[in-house]
Amino acid sequence: MEFDISKPYCRYFSEMLQIPHGSFHEQAVSDWVVAFAKEHKLRYVQDEMGNVVVYKPASEGYEKHEPVILQAHLDMVCEKLAEVEHDFTVDPIQTEVVDGWLQAKGTTLGADDGTGVSYMMAILADSNLKHPALECAFTVQEETGLTGAMNLKKEYFQARRMINLDCGADGTTMTTTAGGVAVTLQENYIMEAEKKQGYTLRISGLLGGHSGGNINKERANANKLAARTLWRYLKEQQAVQLVSIHGGNKENAIPRDCVVVFASEAQEEQLQSITQAVWKEVQREYADSDPSIQIELTKMETQTKMMTLEETRSLIQCLVLLPSGLQASSMVIPGLPMASMNLASIHLEGGECVIHYSLRSALESWLDQMSDRLECAAEVFGFRMTVSNRYPAWAYRADSPLRETFAKVYETMTGTALKTGASHGGTECGVFCQMFEEMDIVTCAPQAEGAHTPQERLNLEAFDRTYTILTGLLENL
Repeated sequence: MEFDISKPYCRYFSEMLQIPHGSFHEQAVSDWVVAFAKEHKLRYVQDEMGNVVVYKPASEGYEKHEPVILQAHLDMVCEKLAEVEHDFTVDPIQTEVVDGWLQAKGTTLGADDGTGVSYMMAILADSNLKHPALECAFTVQEETGLTGAMNLKKEYFQARRMINLDCGADGTTMTTTAGGVAVTLQENYIMEAEKKQGYTLRISGLLGGHSGGNINKERANANKLAARTLWRYLKEQQAVQLVSIHGGNKENAIPRDCVVVFASEAQEEQLQSITQAVWKEVQREYADSDPSIQIELTKMETQTKMMTLEETRSLIQCLVLLPSGLQASSMVIPGLPMASMNLASIHLEGGECVIHYSLRSALESWLDQMSDRLECAAEVFGFRMTVSNRYPAWAYRADSPLRETFAKVYETMTGTALKTGASHGGTECGVFCQMFEEMDIVTCAPQAEGAHTPQERLNLEAFDRTYTILTGLLENL
């Protein structure tokens, strides 16, 4: 199956792939949506952040039907393979079709949430569809804490029912998603002038993945593996002094790579032996969940600026002790994480260390508890801690007329029952429910895999099928 741009939603997705639209860089794609609205003579509002809401009147015969919000986000997570040359601020996404799946060449694809954006544009452009009045919300900075949605104004919306196009999968609609909070730890270390042999410790080959959807799959965290290896050097009396650390890029992605530069007067053979021992342990531990992990140590040029031995030891101990991964699972919904902590990135350069965390839970008390744990660690190890981008969970609603309608339409159109699910990922559904307590929400999205990783891909058959189901749902509202 090919990616057929004669289909409007495929064409709009193709156009979107030509416009750089990583989080905090959405102005061009926001303006593209505005230009589209002007071209089709549709009323719109574009706020100071770049959020756009486009309004389409009800089709003939639907004027008295209750309006509905369609919602998707404009930004994408920008991740790439280390060997791929790609500048997400200027380069378009290069794609290919493999066995019926659309994927990018060594980068994230942006199906999360380009599919939802393209669906909305196709619906807005089609004068033959039957539907109630539509309020199509294109939001920014979703991937960095739902910031765009949280700055939307209530007066933009009249509808009290919404179809979120960013969550779920082919044949499944979500009923609840987690809330979250971002935490940053910062500290400055003394860099002393010495001359010692330099080494590069590289952690690579990890699967990574979405820190909500994949946090319970026992995948490794590159930052934690780096800390584990560094501690083993110290434990076996091999003195090292840190120069730099760069691990992970995005708060909502499990880090796949980490590169550490350090200086040491230890024998290279001893360091290599320890490195290989740790690697063999890790290979056994993650043989089934993350089988391609690489831990490599290479000799490099002499280093002339490095942290002190004492402060190196303190930072490595901190990194070893910092929690990361699944913290609790739901006892009601099998396989659903209840709380998680993603040690998303560590950047140490010139003595300045910045650590980013993403915390997720459907319960506010769990978010508080996990934040408290980090606050205690920060106090012990001398870090400054800031908390930001706290966003609400989308609580389960037993009585959902919109979900009942969706289930009937889906079964009529496909001959199979619509499944319901719950997600540990964060969505803007919680923001809209916080804005309007009575908001009734369903989610509708095609089958896609590997979100937030260069392995992201979109099933083209499901892309077609989901659009047909979505337009069928609108016709029945």
